[in-house]
Amino acid sequence: MEEMKVVEHERKWIDGLNQGDVSIADEVFAPDCKFHITGSQKPISLAEFKEQVQKDLFDFPGRRFIIEDQNIAPDRYVFRWSAESTYSISPAEEPIRIEGFIIDRV
Repeated sequence: MEEMKVVEHERKWIDGLNQGDVSIADEVFAPDCKFHITGSQKPISLAEFKEQVQKDLFDFPGRRFIIEDQNIAPDRYVFRWSAESTYSISPAEEPIRIEGFIIDRV
């Protein structure tokens, strides 16, 4: 199967995450960008988002992100992603898989 060509900013973000580097967020997101996270009461800032992602990367070492699918429209990009990692807090270091969506308004 041919590899999907992912929008450049999203590819950079995923590559940064897979290297454990959340500083790439400063390059791919607008400084005044707001992030809407499932379960959060209000949108969070870029700085808050980077802090949360850094904590998640620490808690789940070796996490690997993959873009599974994408839908591109003139004013937004939608990505379906998955990630696999080990839950470091568990004594058994159990493998876990999570999935989610990213909707970028451009």
